[in-house]
This record gives sequence, C-alpha cells and structure tokens, in this order.
Amino acid sequence: MLCIGSYLSATQFYQLLSTESREKVTPAHKAVAKGSTDLVELMISHLWASDFLRLLEMQNSHGNTMLHLAALKGQTDSLSSIVNKVSPSALYNLLEIHNNDGMTVFHVLAEKNPAAAATFDLCCNKVRRNRFFQLVMLEDNQKNTVLMKATLSGLIDVVEVLVESIPESERYSLLAAMDKSQNTAVHQAICKGHVDIVQLFMKSLHPDSLHKILIRKNKKGENAMHLLCDEYAGTSAMPSHSGHKD
Repeated sequence: MLCIGSYLSATQFYQLLSTESREKVTPAHKAVAKGSTDLVELMISHLWASDFLRLLEMQNSHGNTMLHLAALKGQTDSLSSIVNKVSPSALYNLLEIHNNDGMTVFHVLAEKNPAAAATFDLCCNKVRRNRFFQLVMLEDNQKNTVLMKATLSGLIDVVEVLVESIPESERYSLLAAMDKSQNTAVHQAICKGHVDIVQLFMKSLHPDSLHKILIRKNKKGENAMHLLCDEYAGTSAMPSHSGHKD
C-alpha cells in the first residue's frame, strides 16, 4: 500500500483516517477489516496516542469498532498490536463497548475465532484479573456472557482460558449466569453435545458449588440432569465427576 502517512503530519493522517462514510465506516475500520496490518502498524507508530485512541473508539453503523472488526475477520496480529499499544485502562474501556447486537469484542472473539485463546490470555495479563472477570461477565442482547458464546461455539481452548483466568471465588458466578432462556453455560454445553466443556466445568468447581449449578432450572423447569438424560442416557459419553460421599 502507498505509504500516504509518511507524507502527512500526524494530525493530517488522523483526519484522513477518521473520515466517516454514510455508513459511519472510516478508512481505519476498512484497514482492519481488510487485514492491512501494515497500515495498522503505521497508525500505531505515526499517530498521536490520543488520536489513535479516538480512532479505536469510533463505531460504524453496526456499532462495531476497529477491535470488533479485527475480531470478526480473525485479524489476531492487528488485535495483538493494538492491545499491546494502549494502556490497561484504555483497553478495558474499549473492551466494554457493545455493538448493536450487544456484543463486545470478547463476545465476537468467543463466537468467531477458534484461535482466540492467546488473545484472551494477552488481555487478561494486560488488565487486572478482577477487571477481566467483569469483561467476561458482560452480556449481549440475548443475555449471553462471553463464556456462553465460547461454550455455544465449542471452543474448548477459549473456555479453558476464560475459566482458569477467573479466581476460584468468582467461578460460581461465572457458571451460574443465565441467558434469556435461563440456561447456564452448563445447560448450553450439554445441549450442544460439548462433553469436553461439560467435563471442564465440573472439574473447575467445588462439589457444593457444582451441585448448585447443576440443579438450577431453565425456563422449561429442567436442570442439567434432565438435559444429560436426554442427550447421553444409554451411551458411554455421559460426563462424570468424582464426587464426594456425604
């Protein structure tokens, strides 16, 4: 790509990149969506930090930021470069932004990108662990948390990073969250046939906390055992847990 930025001042380059089309799409949005990592790196190196942050905060007509678009298109290199560039507090604020479907960047990553585990790990290390938990607990318009999105997509590596990055004291809250149908992530994993994810959830909780999760009912009045019987009864695939006798 012609290196236009090298012929302009930082302010002029920002003005060029921040111009919106009728659909509120900026050249910066297009650069990320098209996978132009060179242009993203040029933005990082050539723009003032405050101008670059303003670009990152801009949303198109669908409510997507540059980070949303990078996640949608699987542009993990651009995502990593941006995450490494901005401050922890700025990153947290960017990751809180919801698009028109109520989805944050984390929701998009958990739904669309099988290789997202490394990006989640990078973000967890950048923001404080308790703030990472707050981001993972954010809900989209269907009341799906980030963990639920990863669970529904069957992304075991992402689910593992999300669960293990959360302090044990917060894991019950993470797994007790319910979507619009009052399904927990455990309900969702069972219904989708993701046995490995069900096993991971069972191993990550103390038996008392696990029991509280498994007995929770969805809108149909069904707990996890109802669903397990529907999905796995009569097969050798039913998840097991080495429980403790009373």
